[in-house]
Amino acid sequence: MKEFKTNSYYSTDSVYEGFGSGFSEKTIRMAFIQKVFSILMVQWAITVGFISLFIYNDSVQNYTVQHPKMIIFTLVMMVILMIAMTCCVNMRRTFPLNFI
Repeated sequence: MKEFKTNSYYSTDSVYEGFGSGFSEKTIRMAFIQKVFSILMVQWAITVGFISLFIYNDSVQNYTVQHPKMIIFTLVMMVILMIAMTCCVNMRRTFPLNFI
């Protein structure tokens, strides 16, 4: 078989040489990772709390069965929020929506 030699059209110098250079420090990366995981942990805890409330509390279960419009309203609001965050980039990068 014949081997073909390929030439790279890209330079070996990085175009993004100075871009994000502050993130190269280990302490900055670790602080960023800690912040991200703490946000995820808070979101997870809130989700588990709401799930537990709806599973183990009989009065909440009865209320949701008697008022199905509440579930429909929350689903519609979730879809509207997802569409808005998909279409509007600035919306998902501002507080408090950037935590979602």
